[in-house]
Amino acid sequence: MLTYPNLSKGNIKIGRIWNFSLPPVITCQSSTYCASKCYARKAYRQYGAVRNCWDRNFDMIQNKLGREVLLEKLSKLMGEKYFRIHVSGDFFNQPYVDFWKEVAKKFRGTKFLAFTKAFSFDYSDRSDNLIIRASIFEGMSVEEIPPQFILLPRFYSGRCAGERFEMATHCVGSCLNCHKCWDSTEDVRTELH
Repeated sequence: MLTYPNLSKGNIKIGRIWNFSLPPVITCQSSTYCASKCYARKAYRQYGAVRNCWDRNFDMIQNKLGREVLLEKLSKLMGEKYFRIHVSGDFFNQPYVDFWKEVAKKFRGTKFLAFTKAFSFDYSDRSDNLIIRASIFEGMSVEEIPPQFILLPRFYSGRCAGERFEMATHCVGSCLNCHKCWDSTEDVRTELH
């Protein structure tokens, strides 16, 4: 049975920005980091409604009809300037990455933002309104980032080593008023949360 996708209009941190989320950890390639430090796990375990929505999104997005239904729902929202891919979850396979590349090309008036640790996928040939930020958790080694990701803007969570971390702009804690992750190529850092 196909279920309708659940899009959310933000939370306290990101503000009233539409987003699409998936279950934490099981959709993440870096599950060793995600399992121990993921902020979304608490909401997933604690709130049954959240868990059900994210699980339904994951079930739905894995088939062509589900992606078409999501695309239809997204078309009703476009006109929004910003959209966040994954407050929870990550890119889990190349066809799913390619789906979001096509979404961004179709809705060029919206800036789509995704933080990812799924470094094994190909994000090239994406439109400039699909912003991909390499997500770096405290304790991750820069050597783990493939060369094609070295030049991507980064989002650091926690205390990380290196000159790029030291030079990164500190996150003000609210996407609603900042939009730096969408609108600039500067690295950004925040506390682990």
